[in-house]
Amino acid sequence: MLFNCVLYGPENIVPTLEDLADACAKQKVKKIEEALTQDELQTAIKEASEYLAVAGCLRPDWTLCDKEILMKDILNFHLITRMHVPIQSLLHSDRDPIPDVPAIYFVMPTEENIDRICQDLRNQLYESYYLNFISAISRSKLEDIASAALGANAVNQVTKSPLENVFNLYPPY
Repeated sequence: MLFNCVLYGPENIVPTLEDLADACAKQKVKKIEEALTQDELQTAIKEASEYLAVAGCLRPDWTLCDKEILMKDILNFHLITRMHVPIQSLLHSDRDPIPDVPAIYFVMPTEENIDRICQDLRNQLYESYYLNFISAISRSKLEDIASAALGANAVNQVTKSPLENVFNLYPPY
């Protein structure tokens, strides 16, 4: 698939489930594809929630009617990351520091995810931190991130840029 993307352009390639390189992710996404009932779909989505969160596809309201859109989004995310992102890690996996590489997070602002981001800041895993939340984040959780950055002397690593490092699609106002 990557060769064809380079040769013909990614806009001319339709990714398939077989293009997923990660066997574990492929198995989870295959369960989504094969779901025949809403309960099966929700179970499959729950099992793949960490991968779907990374892909920006984790929504609580997916239905069987949306399954094709969900599959297309997952596979397109895979194509984009294979073409443009050299490293992809799941948030709660063990990761070694890569101090000369920026980190881009696409996460639900859950307590567990915020705690892990704060831990990453304290451990100074990356050069900079681009935080993208897929639902509204509370002021207190933003303050937790700010405190962790301040405590780790990493405030300059989580600063505004032209693309906005901390991006909230659902502002409370």
